[in-house]
Amino acid sequence: MTASADSDYKLSEILSTSPVAYIGKANWSNGEFADGSIDYFTIYDYSIPDIELGDTSAVTSDLELPSGDGNNISITWSSSDENTVTADGKVNAGVETKHAVLTADITLTGNGIDDISLQKSFNITIPGKAYAAESFNIYISGGKAVFTSGYTPDSGLDMFTALYNADGRLIALAANQASGEFELGEYGDYTAACYLWDNMNPTYTKTEKTLTYSAKEQITEYTYSFPDDTLQSSGAANQGRYMNGQ
Repeated sequence: MTASADSDYKLSEILSTSPVAYIGKANWSNGEFADGSIDYFTIYDYSIPDIELGDTSAVTSDLELPSGDGNNISITWSSSDENTVTADGKVNAGVETKHAVLTADITLTGNGIDDISLQKSFNITIPGKAYAAESFNIYISGGKAVFTSGYTPDSGLDMFTALYNADGRLIALAANQASGEFELGEYGDYTAACYLWDNMNPTYTKTEKTLTYSAKEQITEYTYSFPDDTLQSSGAANQGRYMNGQ
C-alpha cells in the first residue's frame, strides 16, 4: 500500500442499500472522475479488520491483542521495546513511566489473489510505579481535605496518605486508597504526605502538599450554598461572626 486516507463516512452510508459503484468515478450523479491511472484493484468478500486497543495512554494491565479470524485474516504483533510491553501484550511496569509502540502486521489472503499486507501502530504508555505519588493531589472542600491519586491496587505497591497538623502531629491516615477525604477540625496549616512503598525493593517515594484551612473557606461555602436571596444575604450578614471565630 502506497498511501491511505481516513474517512468520516462508512461505506454503507456512501453506497446505501442498492448501490451503483464505479472504479475511478464518484458514485453520485455528477461525480468526478479520478485524475490518474488505476491498474490494480481487489474486491474482497469479507471485511478488513478495524483493530482497536482502547485507551493506551495509561495502560496498567496486560493487553489482549487480536490475532485474526483464523481464515482470511492473520495478525502478528511486534514491539519497539519488549521491556515495556511484549509482542503478546504483557505489560512490564517500572519505577518510571515508559513508552513503546505496538505494531500490528495484517495479512489478507484468499480468493486466488496475492496477499495484501497492512500495518497499524499504537503508542503505548505504561505509568511508572511512582505515578501514584506523582499524580497525588489534595484540596479543601466542605471542611474536608479531599485527596486523589493514580494509585491502582495491582501496582504491587502500598500507598499511605497521611495528614499532619501544624505541629507535625499525625491526625489522619489512609492506606491503599486512590482517593478519599479527611475531616478537618481547627483552622490552620496542614501537611499532606503521600508515601508509596515498594515491598519488593524496600524503598518509598514521598510527595508532600501543604494546605491552609481558614474561616474564609467556610464563609464562601456558607454564603454561596443557598440559591434564595434572603438566605444568601443572611449568610453574608454573619460573615463578621465567622471571622471573629463566633
